[in-house]
Amino acid sequence: STIVFIRSARRTAEASPPDLSRAPARVYGVVEPAGGALPVAAPVTRAVEEVLVREGDVVTKGQPLVRLDAAVERAQLRVATSRVAVAAKNAELSADAAARNAGLSAQGQISPYEYRQSQLRAEADRAALAVATSEAALARAQLERLTLVAPADGVVYKLDLRPGETLVAGDDSRIICGPRRLGVRSYVESYWIGRVKPGLKYDIRDAETGERLGTGVVTAVSPYVGGREFRTEDPNNRHDAKFQEVVIEMVGDHKPMPIGLRVVTELK
Repeated sequence: STIVFIRSARRTAEASPPDLSRAPARVYGVVEPAGGALPVAAPVTRAVEEVLVREGDVVTKGQPLVRLDAAVERAQLRVATSRVAVAAKNAELSADAAARNAGLSAQGQISPYEYRQSQLRAEADRAALAVATSEAALARAQLERLTLVAPADGVVYKLDLRPGETLVAGDDSRIICGPRRLGVRSYVESYWIGRVKPGLKYDIRDAETGERLGTGVVTAVSPYVGGREFRTEDPNNRHDAKFQEVVIEMVGDHKPMPIGLRVVTELK
């Protein structure tokens, strides 16, 4: 048998991209302190000795938040302070002796060698006092760094610690501070670039319930467009999608929103 192929006279219309100019875009983001969260980490691994604030407290820059176990550092500071006291007394005595020997040397009652030795002793004691003072300052700094303080004026958004717990050095997930103002960091897919501009206002809604939370104004649009790892339940999700970072700051009255809440903004 013979198979005959017949070319259709009708040309298949070329696919054209959809018109997105009027389509609303749902942009998802995460609530964060305006300007970003400020995590606080311990410089060394230590047990928590005292927790001085609670979540939600308003704090000022430098205010103590948590004290870590510092028994060793306190002992080192006591020893260093004692050494300063001894060195200061030695420096005072040797300075007096050098001053007294200056007069005796001028009267010829002691030899130039004895006078010079008293001068060298006074200089050595002054140097020893300077070293002891520096060591005490270092010991004090080592002790002070075990009191974790607020990095800026703002609010304690998270404090997941209890006395007696061990805080691992560098763990910045247990204490998080930030400005009192809230914002939303969103990533706008390349389809919608150009629709978001600084100064525009949008309703912010809970991504799960759709409840309106308040109004936000766009404060920053990144000039850079880059790829992000983008995961959805769609098995055909794209991992090479391009996104532009947009920062929206909450304005006016708004409902309480926890840091990390997933929200949605509809661009029209």
